[in-house]
Amino acid sequence: MKEEDVQPLQSWRSRFGIPVLVFQVFVDELHFAPLDAILEGGRLRKDRSTGKHTYLYPISGDSRLADIEGLEVEAKLEFDEKGKIVVFPVISGGRFANLNESAISRLGELLRAKKR
Repeated sequence: MKEEDVQPLQSWRSRFGIPVLVFQVFVDELHFAPLDAILEGGRLRKDRSTGKHTYLYPISGDSRLADIEGLEVEAKLEFDEKGKIVVFPVISGGRFANLNESAISRLGELLRAKKR
């Protein structure tokens, strides 16, 4: 999560009184973490590709909501403003499998939580 996103997310949480959860979708897994956990347990460093300060939060079995299976990945090429070729994946299809019932229950509890 980029450091520049922290203040707007905290303001949103204060305004609406509900928790902010951050989701990360990998090619083969779906993970989540509460904003506060990322800020407290994440490591802030400068991302080499974007040049922006970014919180890196460790993924674990507790953060994994599900596996993702059956994806199709295709490469797309574009040129950036300097004429450099940029390659990025285009992902389609897929389905959730091997749901982590414990993490899903914890996610439900967090979603039902109100500002204290």
